[in-house]
Amino acid sequence: MPEEASMRLEIAFRADALEQWGYSLEYARQVVQRAFERGGLHCTENRSGLTAYGREAGDFACLWRVIMALLRSDWFPDCAVKCLWYDEDGTVEDLLAQAWKVKQ
Repeated sequence: MPEEASMRLEIAFRADALEQWGYSLEYARQVVQRAFERGGLHCTENRSGLTAYGREAGDFACLWRVIMALLRSDWFPDCAVKCLWYDEDGTVEDLLAQAWKVKQ
């Protein structure tokens, strides 16, 4: 994690769900990573997914714009096994557990 990162989002995918949607893990990573990078955010890949980082106050809105788009998509809530938000105050939120609120 970049030293100056104060908030982050960790995402991991379910290979079986991705396969059912016709996606590879690499494809899912690329789609999500590009979405964050278009917002000027930093992303790193890991074994099962990726982590996106925010460094500045303005990054909060950029992170959440991408998060909301992902949660509203048809495929992401089905294919993600983990979507954890780590805020700068130390709180951690399981966003997948709340995804149903976004779909209403």
